[in-house]
Parts: sequence; C-alpha cells; structure tokens
Amino acid sequence: MTTNNIKPLTFAFLDAPTGYGKTTAIIDFINSNPFERWLVVTPFKTEVDRICKCTTCVQPLGKKSKEILLLLADEKNICCTHALFDLFTAETLELLKGYNLIVDEEISVLRNLVGSSQRRNADCPNIIERYSSQDYRLLMESALITVDIDGRMSWDDDHYYNTKQFKTAGIFDDLRERLELYDLYQYGETIIQCTKRKTWKSFASVLVCSYRMQESFLKYYCDFYKIDVVWKHLEGGKIKDGYCSLKPPKLDLLFPCGLSDNKINCSKNWYQYNIKEQTKGTKDAVQMKYEFRKLCKLLPKKDRSKYFWTCYKGYEKFFTYDRNISKKRWRPCNLKATNELNDCCLVGYFVHRFANVKVKNFLRSKGVIIDERALALSELIQFVWRSNIRTKEEKKVVVFIPAFELLKDFKEWIKK
Repeated sequence: MTTNNIKPLTFAFLDAPTGYGKTTAIIDFINSNPFERWLVVTPFKTEVDRICKCTTCVQPLGKKSKEILLLLADEKNICCTHALFDLFTAETLELLKGYNLIVDEEISVLRNLVGSSQRRNADCPNIIERYSSQDYRLLMESALITVDIDGRMSWDDDHYYNTKQFKTAGIFDDLRERLELYDLYQYGETIIQCTKRKTWKSFASVLVCSYRMQESFLKYYCDFYKIDVVWKHLEGGKIKDGYCSLKPPKLDLLFPCGLSDNKINCSKNWYQYNIKEQTKGTKDAVQMKYEFRKLCKLLPKKDRSKYFWTCYKGYEKFFTYDRNISKKRWRPCNLKATNELNDCCLVGYFVHRFANVKVKNFLRSKGVIIDERALALSELIQFVWRSNIRTKEEKKVVVFIPAFELLKDFKEWIKK
C-alpha cells in the first residue's frame, strides 16, 4: 500500500486484564467530560444497558440503523453494540464527525470475504457477509472490478453484470456499496476486506479497550495502515498514559494433566481428522472428552452447573452426546466482555485457534508478520478469564486445555 502523504492518525489502546474495571473507567471518563460527544461500542446489549444507565449515552431502538441517524442529528451521546457498528454507512460516519469513539473489546477490521458458501447477515439479508468461491469467479469473469498495483479493488462503472448469470439479482450491489467503507484487496482467489483508514478520520479520538492488544489483529491492522498507537493503562480505577504489563490478580489455577500429549493440538484440521461423525471420534478425541467429563463429575453437587466449555462450532454434539457435558454450558471460543460466567470454577478449552491462512499470508505479503502463538494464547486468556478468576473469591479454578503446545505456552505465561 502506498503510504506517502498519509496524514497522522492515532489510536489509544487501553490495555488491562479482564475484570480490572475498564468499563467502570470508561463510564467515569465520559462523565468527567460532559461537553464532549461520545460514541461507545460494546459487544453485548447488557453492557449497552449498563453504560446508558450510568452516562448520558442513549441507545437506538426499533429500526436501529435508521434511529441512530436521528439521534446523531440531535447530537446525542450514543452507545451501541459491535453488530450495529458494523452496519454503519457513509451517511452515519458523516454525522459522527467530531465524536469521540470508545470501543470496548476489539472489533473486526480484517477478514477474508470469500469462503466455500455464501452467507448473508441475519439481521440485514441484503448485506452479504461472505461470498462463495462461485460468486468470486463470476465477479472476475464479469470484469466488474479493477485492481491497482497494490491489489486494491475498485468498481468499474464502465461494466455491468447480467443478473441472469446470478441466482439473486443485484448480488454484487452490496460489494459495490461496501467499497465506500472498506478497502478490498484481491489476494490469490480471495478478497481481503479491511476497514478503510479514512473511516477513523470521522472521529475526534479513538480509544480501544481490551487486553493483550500487542498481539491483536487490531494492532496488526494499525501496523499495516501506519496508524500510530499510544498506550494507556488503569491506575486506581483511572485511565493513565503509558503501557503497564499486568496480569489478572487471581492466578491460582489447577491444570489437569490427563492429556498432556503432543498428539493432540485441537486445531480445526485435528478435529476434521479425529471427529468425523457427530457422535464418534478417535481414541484421542474420546479420551479428551472423558477427561473433562470426569472433572465435571468432581464438582460439588450444588455447583454442577458452574462450568463452561468450548469447541469449534458444529462439533458440540460429539461432546454432549452422552449428556454428561451440557450443551447449555457451551460458549463460542471468541467469547469476551461478559460477566455472566464469573461463578464458574471449571473451564474446558477444546480448541487451538490459528489465524485465517488467507489473512495471515496477505498481511505477510504487506510486511506484517503475525505471531500466531501469541494470538492463540491471547484468545485462550480472554476465554478463561470469563470465569471466577476475575473475582476476589478464594476459589481455585480448574482449566482443562488438551492442546499440548497451547497448555505449555499458558503455563509459561503464568510463570513469567
């Protein structure tokens, strides 16, 4: 990407462990600056409710994408979810000029736009979240886009597409519109979507609050787009300048050792090889499930439901088939920003996530190298710290991590 004559742009990263009081600090910060305009973006509706209750922020109701325009026209302070933020249009961003943006937990700014099948947004079906390989081929064959020397795509208004070729008329209308907000890069036989750098220029300031942000996709995105980062930390519940390496205060963890075997790595490929049917798996897969089931049974009777676990979506039935591991206790492995599980003292982490290969290789081609081990460790830490570790109670938390290398990295991190 050409970087000449790019005006300076800075993100502030507030880096602090989960349960350390970031949301409370955000609330205090907003209330201490009543003459500023604020947009706060957080993952869950419960957090939106909390922030709106404690600040002057309001949330859009009804047809949210339309109502938010009315609230912005009245210069209201606003709090909304990540999901609604993803639906913002160029018109929304125009009205947000001069607002200060606070993002609670990392948002998606980099992703592969092409997969094996097409997927539409559940709330707005006209928005296509992922195009299929067939869609991509038709796009290329129809010469609807041009590609510059950096691989960046532009819509070619001199061409049109014949809707008879496509299952749905106007299938690429969404692609054309998203070029207003996203840079789309052709990379091999896929498209990498990146939030445009100019998007952030709408805001007077950008503050992102999360943990271990040095190993986050947002930091890699900043490296790619030459966005400066200034670090913040929490001190006495207040936001202070500078980076401070902190660990959650409660690190008295127990690690079951029943599966410390380097044959198990819990990658997506490992799952595909070892769990080929929803109810059947290899010896290693069955043993992994059996070890966690034993831990569940060791919980006191009054605490039998005080655990949570994760696996790759679509494989839940393998773990819950014998009914000893509850499907109700499953959570997605990218779970963040929730306090609903802080009474749990047992955590099962049956994954070892790696960066999307297409995104990783794309960034590498642009000179940005992803530390995959650090990224996987960060995701694990975020998940585990949804548990009772984030409280001051004198309880030990059992963490079951069957992926050998990930368990090793986690133990080493705790020792440091």
